[in-house]
Amino acid sequence: MRAPLLIASIAWALQACNTDCPTVNGQPVHLLSELKAFDGALKDQRPAAGVYPYSLQAPFFTDYTHKQRFIQLPSGTHLTFSADGVFDLPIGARIFKTFGHYADQADPTKGETLHETRVLERVGNGYVPYLFIWKDDQSDAECRPGGASLPSTFFDATGASVSINYQTPNVDQCQFCHGYYDPKPLGVKGRQLNHVNDYGAGPVNQLDYLVAQGALQGEVPAPENRPTQLDPTDVTGTLDERVRSYQDTNCGMCHNPKGLARVTGLYLNLEATDPFARGICRPVVAYLRSGGFQRVIEPGRPELSAMSFRLSSMDPDIHMPAGFNQLIDRDGVQLIDGWIQSLPEGTCPR
Repeated sequence: MRAPLLIASIAWALQACNTDCPTVNGQPVHLLSELKAFDGALKDQRPAAGVYPYSLQAPFFTDYTHKQRFIQLPSGTHLTFSADGVFDLPIGARIFKTFGHYADQADPTKGETLHETRVLERVGNGYVPYLFIWKDDQSDAECRPGGASLPSTFFDATGASVSINYQTPNVDQCQFCHGYYDPKPLGVKGRQLNHVNDYGAGPVNQLDYLVAQGALQGEVPAPENRPTQLDPTDVTGTLDERVRSYQDTNCGMCHNPKGLARVTGLYLNLEATDPFARGICRPVVAYLRSGGFQRVIEPGRPELSAMSFRLSSMDPDIHMPAGFNQLIDRDGVQLIDGWIQSLPEGTCPR
């Protein structure tokens, strides 16, 4: 391992105080239920008082899992709005994200198997990750910092039966997406939360709901002035807008000027606008992992573009985004390929 990555890994471990499981009142927690974030049967994921569900405009793809997200705030505290980044969370706040597979993705009423719940806790010097793996009987989830490989079978949206070994990260691997030197949440930001959700009393903007609950304070702009991010599936947006949103979530956490992949010069965060930095006509860096293709994006030719090749491969040494997915995001590949095909062909210098 290269020295900077080793130092960063040590820094993350020290930040977590080497406990690997959270504590409540100084006592280690081994079950998710002990964090008191949910009422009733834990599998139902009904938020307790002081816990706020939320969803994202552009969620990260994780093997077609259904995700449930929550923020738990200590009594008397609140989130602080930021117009251009992650909201400030108070000390002791926790973010929960539960991953599961519907038995039939075309009909969620047929049930769901929960696999894991990831927890990110705000502490004095940053954030600490924890991992809980759900028991086979779905009664609770156990703190398992080492992660797990979980067999999962379900029917996808086309009706095809899918069987995979769903792979969770271990807590040290959380840094790959959340950052080495300054780990932080990824989705708790205005542009991701600025959309409508239904909390049981009809549709309401998530930011307005959090403000009304006293859970969000700060200078929250009027609706027309709020930052926003397009849902990549929203066909009312342009192809470029949809692709930029998809890439920001699925690629931009590494491919940005401060990210793990910054040395490639390929920037896919939402703020990146330069076509060459976004890969158009850009020579590949990892040539041996790029299928022999010369450019990240060959305009008009997805079949000659390394980006399309790597998104479509399940070879773990080639596939992008790097991580633990066992399946290809078919909709994502189709979106990227359609965008590349729309670019004027023959515009790269020869």
